[in-house]
Amino acid sequence: MKKGIIVGLIALTLLVGAFFIMLPQVLPQASEPDPELKFVGCNLSFADTIYVKYAVKGNDLSGVKLLIWTDPQTDYSYGSQNYVLNSIGTETVSGAQCLVFQYNKLAAKQMGDVIYARAFVEKQGNAYYSEVKKYSVLQYVYNKTGRTGTPSTNQKLIDLLEAMLEYGAKAQIYTNYKTNRLVSSNYYQVNVVGGMLPDGCDSGLYALGEVVTLTAPSTDLEGNAFSYWENDDGENVGTTATLDVTVISRNRTYTAVYGVETPVIPDPEYSTGLAYTDNGDGTCTITGIGTCTDLDVLIPPAIDGLTVSAIGEKAFENQTTLTDIVIPDTVTSIGKRAFYGCTGLTEFTIPSSVTSIGTQIFYHADNIHTVYYNASYYPATETENQLLNNAGITKVVFRGTYIGSYAASNLGLNGHVIEVEIVNSVTRIGDYAFANCTSISSIEIPNGVVSIGWGAFSGCTSLASVEIQDSVMSLGNYAFHGCTSLASVEISDSVTRLGEYVFYGCTSLENVIIPDSVSSIGDRAFLDCSNLKSVTMGNGVTSIDIGAFSGCTGITVVYYTGTLSDWLAISFFDASATPCIYGASLYISGELLTDVVIPDTVTNIDYWKFFGCTSIVSIEIPDSVTNIGLWTFGFCTSLAEITIPDSVTRIGGAAFCGCTNLANVYYQGTVEQWNSISKEFGWNMDCSFTSHFSDGVI
Repeated sequence: MKKGIIVGLIALTLLVGAFFIMLPQVLPQASEPDPELKFVGCNLSFADTIYVKYAVKGNDLSGVKLLIWTDPQTDYSYGSQNYVLNSIGTETVSGAQCLVFQYNKLAAKQMGDVIYARAFVEKQGNAYYSEVKKYSVLQYVYNKTGRTGTPSTNQKLIDLLEAMLEYGAKAQIYTNYKTNRLVSSNYYQVNVVGGMLPDGCDSGLYALGEVVTLTAPSTDLEGNAFSYWENDDGENVGTTATLDVTVISRNRTYTAVYGVETPVIPDPEYSTGLAYTDNGDGTCTITGIGTCTDLDVLIPPAIDGLTVSAIGEKAFENQTTLTDIVIPDTVTSIGKRAFYGCTGLTEFTIPSSVTSIGTQIFYHADNIHTVYYNASYYPATETENQLLNNAGITKVVFRGTYIGSYAASNLGLNGHVIEVEIVNSVTRIGDYAFANCTSISSIEIPNGVVSIGWGAFSGCTSLASVEIQDSVMSLGNYAFHGCTSLASVEISDSVTRLGEYVFYGCTSLENVIIPDSVSSIGDRAFLDCSNLKSVTMGNGVTSIDIGAFSGCTGITVVYYTGTLSDWLAISFFDASATPCIYGASLYISGELLTDVVIPDTVTNIDYWKFFGCTSIVSIEIPDSVTNIGLWTFGFCTSLAEITIPDSVTRIGGAAFCGCTNLANVYYQGTVEQWNSISKEFGWNMDCSFTSHFSDGVI
């Protein structure tokens, strides 16, 4: 996000909203009815500071307080709260005098945090409460932008709210605060009627693929017994009061139905006859097809009282007639080559319960075209531990939180065109996860991914473009090594370091923009990117390691967003670390660098600073400088003249080597002083110039 937008957001702050709480009566005397506290609305508005504003209405407001919780509770009662709010005064709200409370403990990084509020009053030894109301900036934004309600007609407001979420996500990343739940990711609302969510409330925002437990009371207020859960399509989705639902890609409402005959949901017809072994701990492992004759195998969650916890090594090897295998969510382990040679399978789902997967489970199962990968396991990192390789898979949908090392490496080696979909629940892409997937031509990395591992996309020779999202903080070494079709890459301004060899051999890459957030460029990061023509480098870069731009023979222009002083402060490891190595024009803060005036705050012009900058015509060095480093102005082929002060005591080797057009050197001291300067070997190699001294000698 541009700096101006961020400053504007900070100036506006965020506010945060108004909860209006009705207190119709607060027990003026013992014979009066008990107080009834009730929330009647909530909203978000803007003010000078970040705070949630609450208003309480009633006949007797004496002693009313507001309780605040910052985490869900099993019992929202007085004594467990994080904060107790006293009133800061009164306001007229909807024509009534109300007590006003403010909660001001929110920061930008906490836009997704849920605040639980409850009005409270104690009268004659009895405590009275409102219902619990939860609220967040994220919920307000989703309501106003139409994700969970009717969108606002104020487009400026919507634009501002979207920018707020982007800023909030950047604040989370910068402070490393709940980065597994960035507010810029996509969420879906779950509503409950007649029951509650895990936090005791009836609605909430959850990530795609997240499992949410709904709970209904055994009877409703009229005493009717619980019957079943119904979704918003009118379908019976469960007959027990506790129901686990998986969040899907739209908002859903689940209603607890009471007092009616429960529709019969037939039990699944689980396959029988499967071979298994008793693990000795109440669980068992499926070891083979056994006497089962089903073509569509539905593995039961339990056999003979033993929970099915694993699919054994080669369990279904060469079962070519099987057309489907469904694994229950009791299974945590799938053994090596479990489905080897199952050529009749066309789709497969790996459940989220799986935490261990053996190698090559689909080896020679060449007709599987789609794999739904819900697991978030951490496999071994040996190169042979390739989960999906050598199968005929054409699409993989990753739904977990972590894509394991080598998980999809070598997909496409059989000539299949591979489509990869990564949902926004994924936060990490492991080492070599997609290495050598030669048929992947494009991939969308969702906002929420924080790190991309070593060699994650190395050898993806058909991958043409990549957008690295704002959530990504780390690009591993060799991440895109050998992606020879990669023509464009957009690096987000959350990335702080480009790893070693990260774009090595990306021979189609023509332009690269390195954002201000990047502080270091690793060894040989752009090695042999021979078609790279322009480099835009942010002012956050402080070091560029060995060979970072070696072999980048096509670079003609370098844009640097910082100042000349900033450029001089960068540490270049060697000549091949500077992007100007092959004779590029250098732009500093948008201006072509031609006549260079070194700032008088500089005392040392370090190695390689202007090596190969062909746009430089003249250089003036102030008398604060004592040292001119190795190869500093090497191969500045347009350099015609330079002014050197008598403060300089050393000129490094090859400092002006290759400056073939250098005609005049103006030294501001005498010949004797000039001769006393330490000049290292080859400092003026391939140069022919006239020296001018302060004592009139030429």
